Amino acid sequence: MIPPPTPGESAAYALIEADGGFVSFGGASYFGSLLNKHMPPNIVAGEATTSGKGYWMVNSSGKVFTFGNAKVFGAKTHIKTTKSREVSVTSFSSTKTNRGYWLLKANGGVMNFGDASFCGSAVHNRKIGRAVALVGDPMSTGYWIATSKGRVFAFGTALPYGNAALPNKNPLVAMATTPDGKGYVLLTKQGNVLSFGNAHFYGSPVHLKINQNFVSIAETPDGRGYWVTTARGKVLNYGDARFWGSLTHVKITGYTKVVAIIRDTVTSPINVNIPKGIFGYDVSNFQCKSPGSHLRTTRLPNSTGIVIIEAAGWLDSAYNSCIQSEVAWARKVAKFHLEPYSLYIFLNSPGDSRKAFSLERDGPAGICADLSPITNKLACDAYNYGYNGARRVFFFTKRRHVASRLWWLDIENDFLSSSIYSDFSQGNYWSDSTSLNAQVMQGALDALRQQHVTVGIYSTSIQYNDITGGYAPSGPRTPLWVAGAPWTSPPYNKSGLPKPTTLGKWCGGLAYYHSPHATELFAEGKPAILQETPGNETSPFNLDPDFTC
Repeated sequence: MIPPPTPGESAAYALIEADGGFVSFGGASYFGSLLNKHMPPNIVAGEATTSGKGYWMVNSSGKVFTFGNAKVFGAKTHIKTTKSREVSVTSFSSTKTNRGYWLLKANGGVMNFGDASFCGSAVHNRKIGRAVALVGDPMSTGYWIATSKGRVFAFGTALPYGNAALPNKNPLVAMATTPDGKGYVLLTKQGNVLSFGNAHFYGSPVHLKINQNFVSIAETPDGRGYWVTTARGKVLNYGDARFWGSLTHVKITGYTKVVAIIRDTVTSPINVNIPKGIFGYDVSNFQCKSPGSHLRTTRLPNSTGIVIIEAAGWLDSAYNSCIQSEVAWARKVAKFHLEPYSLYIFLNSPGDSRKAFSLERDGPAGICADLSPITNKLACDAYNYGYNGARRVFFFTKRRHVASRLWWLDIENDFLSSSIYSDFSQGNYWSDSTSLNAQVMQGALDALRQQHVTVGIYSTSIQYNDITGGYAPSGPRTPLWVAGAPWTSPPYNKSGLPKPTTLGKWCGGLAYYHSPHATELFAEGKPAILQETPGNETSPFNLDPDFTC
């Protein structure tokens, strides 16, 4: 059982695919997958460890695959009955200690490994349908077995709370227990959610006329909500279950399908509550003493409210050589002591280079060279490039003892390349495909969120839409660092402008460039910081001024 969340935590989830793919949402940790491993895994189930630092997958032959801190305690492959007929595995459940697990066979047989106790099976019960789910009692050593016809059998310390009588056309497909083990919910193929014991009903998709088969359900850690998913990766949330995204925008090939949604408790990005009206600056490698120097220039202010520091000039290179020196300066002069600085990455699409290829060829989206048609390969390249590049930048800063709870992705320069590759020599940092550019950004977002930090986006509505096609990233609502706010000279301070101020409209998302019907909001985000544009005037210290909303 994953314990109820404490303040600052929320539940994320991941989808497991039959071909061994693993797609995380909301910061669920990623430790690898079986995708494109040149083997037919035929995955049927999976589960995250209690700590959220690993997970298991199991295939229909009973082979157990582990990732992160998940351990193998035994497995059965090519299981035979007394009649020498193979019986497939349909479900997996770990013990509350994560030191053992049970495998359920389609005929109701149970195999136990590690500290998982054998408490009985449903193999001798006739006409009960196919055994489809085994769920361990989160408070003890027992378990439940559910069958396709809605029968639920309790074993060991697990108590029976009820059954469902289901027709063959709408069989039971999945089951989840409440955190205290005093109830459970059942999911049918057509999307019916049935609650028993102290499990609450928060809604179901059965009346939404979704022409997809439902395959899995997962409860939130506090038992006050749940997610359900279809075989095509459509995720619906109920109760306090938060929606972090789904696979509905991804074209899944005919050879793969989603088989399970698993819950992962991750530390949510801590809201960085910067007081309103704080003035500061952003700095980059251009403020290094010289190109490649580890020292910053001495021409920086001796007092500021906040500082935003560049970590990398683009994803596969151009790391900020003097970042440690700039961080030391920020810690000394920034007046906002709770969060003296945040970090940003200048984002770009991959170019036609070895460095780019090393980031894009393999990652969460798979081994891209193995994919077809070409559109799938290119989307894989773009996502992996964004994910691996941002992850590499994060650990570049970590190795230098530089850390922030708040990161920004800088998305600008809407002069797109004339091809699918960026062209730095011409100042074109983005490909000619907005969909590929969006995949780069989503990959970078996911990589940083998995490090449990808040991630925002720097851009303008014009540039963002030109580059990404107006893509709305999955996950929580994104903080915005809005560029192009009007210059207030002297730079804005609480007493420097009448109320309501010009910048107040920008913080409220009501400002616009050309049309009152097109505000400066983008990526469905919320303004958190504004960057003022001096125009022809000289900016203090030759830096861009920033203002918190």
